[in-house]
Amino acid sequence: MGYANTIVVDNLPVIPPEKFEKRWSVIRKIFSHAGVIKEGGFWMPVNPDTNMTSGYCFIEYNTPQEAALAKEIGNGRKLDKSHVLVVNIFDDFERYMKVPDEWTPAETKPYTPGENLQKWITDEKARDQFVICAGTYTEVYWNDARQLVPELAYQKRWGGGRDDKYFARLGKNIISVYETDTFSLIDKKSLKVESAVDFCWSPTDPIIALFVPEMGGGNQPARVCLVHIPGKEELRQKNLFSVSDCKMYWQNKGEYLAVQVDRYTKSKKTTCTSFELFRIKERDIPIEVLELDNKNAKGFSGKLEFYNVDELETMARGDHFMVSDIIWDSTGRYVATVVTLVYEMENGFYIWSLNGKLLYKVLKDHFFQ
Repeated sequence: MGYANTIVVDNLPVIPPEKFEKRWSVIRKIFSHAGVIKEGGFWMPVNPDTNMTSGYCFIEYNTPQEAALAKEIGNGRKLDKSHVLVVNIFDDFERYMKVPDEWTPAETKPYTPGENLQKWITDEKARDQFVICAGTYTEVYWNDARQLVPELAYQKRWGGGRDDKYFARLGKNIISVYETDTFSLIDKKSLKVESAVDFCWSPTDPIIALFVPEMGGGNQPARVCLVHIPGKEELRQKNLFSVSDCKMYWQNKGEYLAVQVDRYTKSKKTTCTSFELFRIKERDIPIEVLELDNKNAKGFSGKLEFYNVDELETMARGDHFMVSDIIWDSTGRYVATVVTLVYEMENGFYIWSLNGKLLYKVLKDHFFQ
């Protein structure tokens, strides 16, 4: 099958022989997440003139799929302050070598215009779009802030699903992960997670973030875990104490995970909020913590505060009774506050400007997302 199961890792430190074993253990820890490295499947070439390594190595897996996953995991990963890994499939080098030295123009085919998938960008009113799921319908709307109403652009009835390599479902004390190609359970067994209540996928990598609440009357702390698929290795875990609620938000490039943790104060009468920020692409996944005091945050009050992080001041306050989620639009100009099916009443969403002005309200029965 050629060398599709072998990767080449470039931009490694140039080191003497006595440091081989230590460096290999670091590299093995990173690339074992993709699969089992074959016995004798690691080679770090040495320059015979200097007796130092050449700054690259070869790693061989049992399958091309594992090698492809290793490239995803390792390429662009920061090894230390001076070295960012560059990973390629060994077979690719042969493909590049076969590129002819002489350029010949490609065959010109007659142009047939297709559907313009960026048509929304040419909107004369320069509006953005957002998508919602309510009942069995998925709907796309124009965010028409000047008219103070959303305008329906597209509607379709379907069941949904992830167009991705894996999908998962949460069961009692388990998370079952399936391959989309075969709909088969990975390793023919589920991931056992005692009392897990929520999980979410990274948008770019086969990584699941999961949340387990406190148990045993607070004797066992709540925790957030990062688990790599398909190997089910735990990449990082953080214990959390006195937790009343927890929500997880991935950055769209999968480089960061923000965990919003609402904690009880010592009196148990009020809560405070902290954000645990996981730096996914950095070595050992370091975590930063940002803490905020909650003012008037009790029960279903839906008290909102729009905060300017540059000036460290409150811009505006508002209310959305029973609000369950807050979602910023990707441009940062608008924010939606949402009441989902978590509650049986007041389902729908409000659209606000970035500085806290309520623009319009939409009520939707059986609102999901």
